[in-house]
Amino acid sequence: MKAFTFLEIVVVMMIIIILISISLNFTAFDRKMVYLKNFTYNLENDIFEIKEFALAQKFNFDSNVFFCGYGLIFEKENNSSSYKGYIGYAASVATSADRPYPICYELASSASATEIFTATSPTYYLNRNGQITNQPIETLVIKEEFKKVYDGDYLKISTSSQNCSQSLSYDYLNLIYYSPYGDLLLLGYDNSTNKFYNLLPSNWENLYLCLKYRDEELNFRINRSGQIIFY
Repeated sequence: MKAFTFLEIVVVMMIIIILISISLNFTAFDRKMVYLKNFTYNLENDIFEIKEFALAQKFNFDSNVFFCGYGLIFEKENNSSSYKGYIGYAASVATSADRPYPICYELASSASATEIFTATSPTYYLNRNGQITNQPIETLVIKEEFKKVYDGDYLKISTSSQNCSQSLSYDYLNLIYYSPYGDLLLLGYDNSTNKFYNLLPSNWENLYLCLKYRDEELNFRINRSGQIIFY
C-alpha cells in the first residue's frame, strides 16, 4: 500500500487553505450585500403596507381625529446628508362641528398636502397589524434603522440623481400615501424655517435611494406606484 509523500500532503494542505480563504472572502461579500438587500426588501414591504393602510379611513374616538395619511419618517444623521432609517406613522386630521367626517381625498385636493400629512415626530405610530398608537410598540411598529459601521456608510435619498450626488438633506423626510387612492408624497422638513416642503412635482417619475454599507453599495429607485427597481 502506497503512502502519501510529505510533498503531496503539503500541496493538498495549501489547496485547502486557498479554497477556505476564497470561501471566506465570498462569505464576507455576501453578508454585506445580503444586509443591503434585506434593508431594501423591508422598505419595499413597508411601502406596500402604508399603501394598503391608505385605502381605508380610520377614526380615533378618543382624540376625535381622522387618519388620512400613512407614511414613513426618515430622520437625518447629525451634520450629514445621510439618514438614520425610518419609522411608520399616521397623519391625523382634526374634525370640527361643520365637518365631523372629513373626506380625506377632498382635503388633499383642496388644501396644501404639507399642512395635512406632516409630522416632525410622529404623534401616532403605525404598527404592522394596522393598529395606531400614541406610543410605539417595539415588536410591531413599522421601523427600520440603517446600520452604520463606518463614517462613510450612508442611506441617501435624491429626487434627481441616480447616484445620489444631489441628495436631500432635510432634517426629516416624510414618504407618505394619503387616503383613499393618492400617489406617494415626499415632504421635507427644514428646522431653520420650521416648515415642510413638498419635494415631488406632479409629474415625478422616480425617487432614488443609495445605500452604502462598508465597501458595498446598492442603488435603487422607487416609482410612483411604490415599486422598487434596482439599477
